[in-house]
Amino acid sequence: MKSCLVLLLICISSNSLMSQPYYLSKRSMFECPKVAKSASVAFVGFMQNQQFDSAQIVLKNWTQKCGICEPILRANVILAIATNRPIDSFINEENMRLIYDYQRRGRIIENRSAEDNSIYQWNWGYVPIGMEFDSFTISYFREIKVRKQDNSLEYLLSSIYSNTNDDMYIALQKQEYKETSLAKEYYKLVNKYINKPDFNMAFLAGIWIPTGGIAKLGLHPDVGVQLGSKYRKVSIDMTIMFKFGNSPNPYYATRVRSDKSTVLTDNFFGAYMGIDVGKDIWRKNNKELQMLFGAGVDGFDALEADTIRNLKAESTWTYNINTGIGYRYYINNWTYVGMRVKYNIVDYALNGVINFNGHPITLTFCIGGLSNKNKRHGLEYLKYSWKR
Repeated sequence: MKSCLVLLLICISSNSLMSQPYYLSKRSMFECPKVAKSASVAFVGFMQNQQFDSAQIVLKNWTQKCGICEPILRANVILAIATNRPIDSFINEENMRLIYDYQRRGRIIENRSAEDNSIYQWNWGYVPIGMEFDSFTISYFREIKVRKQDNSLEYLLSSIYSNTNDDMYIALQKQEYKETSLAKEYYKLVNKYINKPDFNMAFLAGIWIPTGGIAKLGLHPDVGVQLGSKYRKVSIDMTIMFKFGNSPNPYYATRVRSDKSTVLTDNFFGAYMGIDVGKDIWRKNNKELQMLFGAGVDGFDALEADTIRNLKAESTWTYNINTGIGYRYYINNWTYVGMRVKYNIVDYALNGVINFNGHPITLTFCIGGLSNKNKRHGLEYLKYSWKR
């Protein structure tokens, strides 16, 4: 008898579970496709009958089964407007992307695209495109739009969800929407991309101009490359420069590592390698002025090796602390030309190869580029017309 009673209770509870609507089901996430279809239709029915409490219950269970997706966000916005609750709380970076993603769905609906629904099932939260839920929300938002102020968030979202708005990201750049929470979130994302650091690469060519005691060495071409990064107003680069060409005036150099003899020579081939830092001090449109600071090692070859007499080559090596000013003109957001003038504090007599000294000035022209694919693609996706 007890066994029969237990069996009866199991059957009753099992039948109750089986008859429960999918939108109230407590099944696993694998049931999301069925729950989404059932819940979206049920939500429409309750909203049309103004049964907002029931619509809230459906929406809660739908969210638990499927998580936040575009149709669920849309349903939340509709329910908030219908119950006179603020909708700003739904605006964040993730949801802004979902709102924008709806426009692609809206174009499919408007164009009656023959694209296979199954391609979009995951993207669209498993809610069939162009069916009951879409038809209801488009109609609902068209009614809401005529009752809202033109510059309000409700008006903007109603325009988007009723398929009567141009591209959302372009609309958010208009003055009338600047104070909406959606526009503020948009510009937060824009600034996040703008402020990402850029990789910098530049080719340099100029003149090495000696002063003081080293003036006798004469002017020399100075060429090299610069690799580094620019973040906001600060540039940090590794710079390698080569200066070459014989000295127009012979000078004396000492073989300090061999026989200590002093030799008259016109040999000259030098290099600089260091870290250069730039800080923007003025900017207007696509023109930029920087204060420059650098530190590295510098020197030049003075004497070649003499293998017959077993004499080693000799080079001057010194620290180089430099400062100056640089100018850049941006041809576009990613390419620039420019020039810089720097005063270099050195001591070429430091290792005793030569006994005269002075501080050279370098005048350098450059062509370079800044690159960050993530920044470029992000701003293109946001339809933001950006000028560096």
